[in-house]
Amino acid sequence: MRRLFGFVSLLTIGLLTQWVPANTHASAAPRSIDQVPAGVPAGAKAAKATDYIDGDKFKVTVDGKPFDLNLLGTDAPEMGSNDIFKPFECYAQEAADRVKKLVKHGTTLYLESDKDDQDDKGRLLRYVWVPGKGTKPAFMLNSRLLGEGYASFKDDDPNTNHNDELKKAEAGAKARRAGLWGTCSGPHVKLKAVGVADNPAPVGRAIAANDEEVAVAGVSFVDSYDFLVPTAGNVLMVLDVTVHNQNATDKRDFNEFCFGARDIDNNFTFRPGLNPSGTPLHSGELNPGETAQGQVVIEVRANSQRIRVEYGGYCTRDSLYWLVTPQQGG
Repeated sequence: MRRLFGFVSLLTIGLLTQWVPANTHASAAPRSIDQVPAGVPAGAKAAKATDYIDGDKFKVTVDGKPFDLNLLGTDAPEMGSNDIFKPFECYAQEAADRVKKLVKHGTTLYLESDKDDQDDKGRLLRYVWVPGKGTKPAFMLNSRLLGEGYASFKDDDPNTNHNDELKKAEAGAKARRAGLWGTCSGPHVKLKAVGVADNPAPVGRAIAANDEEVAVAGVSFVDSYDFLVPTAGNVLMVLDVTVHNQNATDKRDFNEFCFGARDIDNNFTFRPGLNPSGTPLHSGELNPGETAQGQVVIEVRANSQRIRVEYGGYCTRDSLYWLVTPQQGG
């Protein structure tokens, strides 16, 4: 009996010495370590691409926090707007589109820092490494954009760790006249403003200036309109227009009679007259953020090949222009 008790005691003690509580360090499973793609330098931090800005800036999240990111050493052409005073730079849209293609939304990127963490606008300053497809190593986005001619080199002193590589990439693009070096003959070439007298906008395009956005959205040519019949050799041009007040505090005047038209081949000016439209633009004041829309009817020559529509007069400080051809009106 004593031998049996001794055996059970020894067995119990043995089992107790083997048992470890489940929440102790000894039983914790080893943490899995994310595999960094080949080619990514040591110390680069993972991030997610979330949105786009232009050819050298986009949005990311790092540890779940959102940031705007500016590519070090890389200077892409500036994006513009429909404001005639803020035209696009040559190759800006192409550069922005290239970034979207190389950096898909939701892609895991790897960010390499240099001396400065952020610029004066709070944007991260980084070299960005993009994982390669299949077995290909990661590539540096900054260098790729320079080498393909979508950007020019920018000295971001004191952030110079990759300057030699970036300058070499730019030199190669220059030599091949790739991208902006061939199309634009160099970086930061302003495109001609669209919507000015010597470069009128196409029908359908909105133009902005002086806190107003105006659009000739559509056009048609008719032989009569309600009770209005044009004189012999003329037709009626019906414009579908919108006027939007972009100013945050002040009112803006609008008037259908601020629209006019000119035959630019024969140097002949047309003026709007009586408007029998069922939805005329009319006239009045727009409060901040308000939009007026309607139709403007102008009698023009039937044989006019190119008609330049103008929105000007007292309605706006700078006249806005669109180019209309009879073919556009059907």
